[in-house]
Amino acid sequence: MGKLTNYSSYREYKQALDTELKQTAEGFVRIGYLLKLARETDILAGSGYATVNEFAQAEYGLDKSQVSRFIHINDRFSEGGFSDCLQEQYQGMGYAKLALMLSLPDGITEELTPAYSKSEITAIKEEVEAEQQVTDIEVILEGQDPVQQAMGSLEERAVHQLLMDEPETFRKLYQAAGHGADWEKMAGRMQEVLAPNGEAMKGVRIRGAGRFFLSIKGADQEITLVNVRHPEEKGAISWQELGRMIFGYAEGHASAEEAYEAAFGEPLLSEKPEVAPVQPEKKPAQRKIPKVTKAKVPEPPKAEPVQQAQEEQLPGQTDITDFINMPEGEKEEDHEEQEGKTDSEGSKVPAGREDAAGPEGHAEDTMPAGEVQQAEIRGMHQELARQRRKEYETAIHLAAEELLNYVDGGAYGLARESLNDIAKFLGELEKLPLAEEEEG
Repeated sequence: MGKLTNYSSYREYKQALDTELKQTAEGFVRIGYLLKLARETDILAGSGYATVNEFAQAEYGLDKSQVSRFIHINDRFSEGGFSDCLQEQYQGMGYAKLALMLSLPDGITEELTPAYSKSEITAIKEEVEAEQQVTDIEVILEGQDPVQQAMGSLEERAVHQLLMDEPETFRKLYQAAGHGADWEKMAGRMQEVLAPNGEAMKGVRIRGAGRFFLSIKGADQEITLVNVRHPEEKGAISWQELGRMIFGYAEGHASAEEAYEAAFGEPLLSEKPEVAPVQPEKKPAQRKIPKVTKAKVPEPPKAEPVQQAQEEQLPGQTDITDFINMPEGEKEEDHEEQEGKTDSEGSKVPAGREDAAGPEGHAEDTMPAGEVQQAEIRGMHQELARQRRKEYETAIHLAAEELLNYVDGGAYGLARESLNDIAKFLGELEKLPLAEEEEG
């Protein structure tokens, strides 16, 4: 075993570790840069290798996917997208974190620092992927929370959703804001509530808008609101603005419990007092508080069972339950009967339709089986088109109502989003066949 290095202090030890981590992350970027040189220049000429993948596999045991990952890391996280230097904001991150962040949009990776663990970045990635499964029209059809609809900005709606989802956070912020109007001290107290570790990404899901992250990076920086569906669109909430929002909820109420119930219509249960263990032998380990909180997604309402109308049973037709319990011999006889009887010329006449045959026993009014099947398929397509048209028309009406509300409230950015949604839904509506085309 090698000799252990002695460090005189924690600061000296941490500085040494930080240096190694920085060099490790920059090493991944340099590897990607060198592999890009092999791919995009003639540096391999005369080496006997035709491609960078062949070279990397033979010389270093790197397969095609690893080569691609190194190059993509350089594309995303190097200065200018083609250099051997890691961008300053990503220095200190390892390969595993950078590889995870490859699948995240720039608007979200910009909020991450080396303080976030691999598991926390994975949680963020899961939130992004979950929101990607929801289509734009599904978001519109969710409608809006009636209280949030009256709010003028997404920032207010995001804070409202966070406080509704996390009652204890509401209680603590109520207490943090109640010690006076020294904004600097209040910001420090509120930051301790939202991000005890100094940084945090708190997820919320707003009805009719989708998922958002509240990115917190200390009391000296504004809270950033990141739209998961459109990460390039960001908002900001100053700590002073957050304090005013909390004052708004607290105004006229004597306690956090009273204020919460007035705002959200549900009781805020009192904290259970912590009972100290009798003669503890060991000090309990401090619980690590995660920096990432996933959005609380309400469970879809349970659909009430709908009793389906029974189809009209033709005369002579056997019920399915009777058929299941029927002896095999009788099943065959019944099947032949259901197939229909034979007229005088050997043509099949469906059971119960003998009266539809002509005077000589011909089934002149019946449609050939192939045409019946085609008609059924055509009817299914027409019904599906009608349903889709109705969904898009409903979404357009809802978006139009939102547009007018946003314009009246002066929220022109949100109004523009609603206008874009209307244009998108109209485009989809134009792709569907018109009603007269369906009938034809």
